[in-house]
Order: sequence, then C-alpha cells, then structure tokens
Amino acid sequence: MSLKERIKRFLLGSAGGAIIAFLLYIGLIEIGVLYVVSAVSGKIVGFGLNFIVQKRWAFKNKDNYKKQITYAIYLFLALFLSTLIGLEILVEYVGLGHKVAYLVVKLILAVPDYLGHAMIFKDEVISDEPGA
Repeated sequence: MSLKERIKRFLLGSAGGAIIAFLLYIGLIEIGVLYVVSAVSGKIVGFGLNFIVQKRWAFKNKDNYKKQITYAIYLFLALFLSTLIGLEILVEYVGLGHKVAYLVVKLILAVPDYLGHAMIFKDEVISDEPGA
C-alpha cells in the first residue's frame, strides 16, 4: 500500500473515531459533566476505536495485539496528556470555547497520532510505487 493510501485511510478511520469521541464529549457536557472529564471519556472511547480501525484497515497489520498494546498505552497517555494540557491552555488562557478548543487540539495532535500508530504497526513496507 502506498504512503498516500495509508495516510488517506488513517485520516478516514480517525475521522470516524473523532466524530464518535466528539459526540460523546458534547453529550456528556450537555448533561452537566465538566469538559475535562468529558474529554477524558471521549479520548478513551475514541482511542480504543481508532486503534482497532488503524490496525485492521489503515495499516492492515496482522500482528498479535499483545505486543502492540504496551506501545498503544504509551501513545494513548502521550495523546491524553497533550489533550488535557492543550484544552487547559486554549480554554483557560487563550479564551476559546471548549468545543472549539477540543477540535483545535484534535487537529494539532493528528500528526503525532499518525506517527505513533505508524510506529506501532510498522511491520508493513510502505511504498509510493503504484501497485506495490
């Protein structure tokens, strides 16, 4: 699979997880849950869905989950902390609304998210040659 195709699949797969996580985030806020707690819940659900979609579809990785879970936990913790810190800065210090801040943080973290998943599922050769 070409790098371009892999990135396209990653973005499409991530979009699905991001939409579900964002809907959960908004839904929890609407029932009175603090935005930080809502972000944590959305991040956990979104990351879990994203991991499965990226493994099976974007990266077509067939390795055993066991060896990848440890790396996925590290990636999750890095993205999780970055999300919380980013939300805090954008909401409390920059003055953005929590919904806009959530989307901005998600966009900023898209590249590290891709690179992290690429490292976890690195067994497949990437080629930019057609038909490879």
